[in-house]
Amino acid sequence: MINGNERNYKRWTVKDDNFLMERYYSERLVDLARHLGCSRSTITHHARRLGLWKGNTAERNRDAIALVEMEHDNLTYKELAQQTGMTVKTVCRYARMRGLRRSNEQWRANLSRKRKELYDRERARITFGLEQRTKLKVFSNPKRSRLRAKLRQFGYRVSEEDPNVLYYPDSQCRRLIREQHGMAMGLRFEPLPTPMTESTDFAESC
Repeated sequence: MINGNERNYKRWTVKDDNFLMERYYSERLVDLARHLGCSRSTITHHARRLGLWKGNTAERNRDAIALVEMEHDNLTYKELAQQTGMTVKTVCRYARMRGLRRSNEQWRANLSRKRKELYDRERARITFGLEQRTKLKVFSNPKRSRLRAKLRQFGYRVSEEDPNVLYYPDSQCRRLIREQHGMAMGLRFEPLPTPMTESTDFAESC
């Protein structure tokens, strides 16, 4: 039978030491204690054993806080956390402490930028033949886009007016099987126009 005065003490591990060294300066004691399943006094004891001191938080993190203040309107909290080495929760707390607020336009601008970056990454993955990491529909026809990118590597040139038109120079070693596949997907192949050839030759000679 367990005595009511007895307590279940946490067995401290090296993993806990590593976690404490990583988070001690940016997290509150109550949050650290909750995560590790112990009391705040236990956190303080092991922090002292490891040579960790809270000290002057504002002084220690002045560069990180300055970055938060400077880029608050331009970066998401996740991006600020990555650049400062703090957690998203800590960045939010510092922003609130300094009265930083974003307008609706700034929120929308950040979301739009992040979405565009995500689209660009997904488009690049498809172009290089990799699987998407999200379910975003970034191309109406991913196979056609991959084939078009591959043909460009072979020397074909995409029309500026119509991305489904590809030109081949007279000296081009044509990939007829790939062209057939492309035509089945709506691509057209035409000889390289003379003005385009001349401008390209001039650019290469400069």
